[in-house]
Amino acid sequence: QETRIMSTAAAEGDQELATRLAVEAGELLVRTRADLFAQGLNHWSVKNAGDDAAQSFLMNELRALRPNDAVLSEEGREDPRRFSGGRVWIIDPLDGTREFAERDRGDWAVHIQRSCLQTIELGCRLQRQEYESQCDRGTIGREK
Repeated sequence: QETRIMSTAAAEGDQELATRLAVEAGELLVRTRADLFAQGLNHWSVKNAGDDAAQSFLMNELRALRPNDAVLSEEGREDPRRFSGGRVWIIDPLDGTREFAERDRGDWAVHIQRSCLQTIELGCRLQRQEYESQCDRGTIGREK
């Protein structure tokens, strides 16, 4: 079964991958946030744990599924391969960390885009309060 899952993921196009990862990272953040609030953790702990959870998830997935692509992340280490002119995934695993750490706030988001030769080719933005991805080839974070 693991082989079938990997072959399906390998056949997944970049747009589908960006959408799926944004949705799954958003779901992870919703669960993580609920758990952290239930534990009574402070504002800073909630912010840091959310950033760490989404960053780890997205980096692990992109490394496994697109190992030859560079990743530029607001929360991650510099990947010098991004200067080579190849494919680069640009992510903000948790945009709105302050809002994420405040109860009853839903105005935070997951951002994923991929560029190639310094041209944005696709993107996906999942904002928690909308519960849907907004993905269009060539458009990043397009508002309704």
